[in-house]
Amino acid sequence: MTDPFYALLIREHIGTSVEVWVKSAQIRFKKPGRGKVFAQFLLTEEKLNEIKKHLSETQKTQTEFTIDIKDTDGHLIAEAQQMVSIKLKL
Repeated sequence: MTDPFYALLIREHIGTSVEVWVKSAQIRFKKPGRGKVFAQFLLTEEKLNEIKKHLSETQKTQTEFTIDIKDTDGHLIAEAQQMVSIKLKL
């Protein structure tokens, strides 16, 4: 449910000069999901600037994201962690 979104967002904002992939992911279930669930993906300008800075210094970086998965009442049902790897294409 959460795998591609941060990789796609980063590539959309930085461009095709980078390779982006989810290096690892983990999910912790808090309670059973009954019905529809949703997740919100937020990529801040601060996080983008941090990624760009690391890329300019080392040509690759990794960054971690936490994604809250909630039901339609706003109750947290799961939390996903992703380690995203970003590398300049040479």
